[in-house]
Amino acid sequence: MTYQNSQQARRDLFEFGARPYIDCIQETLSLDTVVARGKHVELDVSAYLTRYETEADPITVEEELPA
Repeated sequence: MTYQNSQQARRDLFEFGARPYIDCIQETLSLDTVVARGKHVELDVSAYLTRYETEADPITVEEELPA
């Protein structure tokens, strides 16, 4: 599996698996009985979708130099 395929798989999982649930949660939390009238709740999923796009190497090892 290449890096590009894993990004697309992550987006597909969100679009076809999680999005209906997230939309339902957002709509429910945006009701006037939950938050103040005129307010809208929106979940930030950008961190999930761009998690590996911004990190070239998600695992880093720091080595101490001898003194």
